[in-house]
Amino acid sequence: MLLAKATQLTYTAQVQIVVSLLILGLLAVAAVLVLRTLRGRTTNDEPTSSRMLTNFEDLRGRGVLSDQEFRTIKTVLASKLHDELNNTGDEG
Repeated sequence: MLLAKATQLTYTAQVQIVVSLLILGLLAVAAVLVLRTLRGRTTNDEPTSSRMLTNFEDLRGRGVLSDQEFRTIKTVLASKLHDELNNTGDEG
């Protein structure tokens, strides 16, 4: 009787360990998937300097920005665009 209870307790403990490891594994996989999704969004959501320049040019065309404001923005974005083009060239 005592041996049967000890065997049952050992079996129960082993099952609990296996179930716990499975749950831990599933949580790890879920975390990896979430991180991949979030990393993909951050890199794809950032507009490039070229895209921003086009948007500001459109705002200037509609009269929202003055020519002076547009020139100032263009000067700032030109250096960023130059950096982006150099970084893209390094990767490819």
